[in-house]
Amino acid sequence: MWQSARPTQATPHAKPGPLIGERWGVAQVVLSFGARNGGAIFAQWLRERIMQRKGYTRRDHVYIDTIALQSVPGTRLEVVNLGRQEAGGVAALNPAWQGDYLDAMREAHTMIFVFTAEWWKSQNCIGELDHWRRESLDRVRSGRPPLRTLGLLFPDAPFPVPGGMLPIRAERKYAVSSAKQRAGLGGNYREFFTIDEGPLAQLIGMIGRR
Repeated sequence: MWQSARPTQATPHAKPGPLIGERWGVAQVVLSFGARNGGAIFAQWLRERIMQRKGYTRRDHVYIDTIALQSVPGTRLEVVNLGRQEAGGVAALNPAWQGDYLDAMREAHTMIFVFTAEWWKSQNCIGELDHWRRESLDRVRSGRPPLRTLGLLFPDAPFPVPGGMLPIRAERKYAVSSAKQRAGLGGNYREFFTIDEGPLAQLIGMIGRR
């Protein structure tokens, strides 16, 4: 299965990245997620449903960096973590990924954090939380509309949803429900999960508009 994993390292971004709206659409919603243990595939599943139900038609309307980076100059694709418990596949690696991510955050009206145990173990994810805090403060100071922020909280997350976010609780609904059967699978299929319609509808219903 052709899937994307999050970059594992980032290079500080010294200047704004390319204008993301020129070809692929201006970001409306930005996702922050931990890629391991099914997180990367879940984020893509969630992105597809947000786009369908909100009527978004351009690729970057719901921004996931591992998808967007595949068309950015300097990106290399690398197969990672196949056959292991950590969900892997094809990683889109670009040392300037943070710049495009920050551009998307500045453009968006809504940001969604997918809080799992894997999210809290990722230094990239913690960095995105710091960027969100700075962006939220910048919007207040400049008089711009606030960044509506939703926190999708899973039971294995070690901390509650941070202040300033609207919490939505959800549980993993595994494609293969039996843990014993999942243990015999490899790669992405082992940990593929979704969420029930209730929290999904709640989440999508809380996404703002310009």
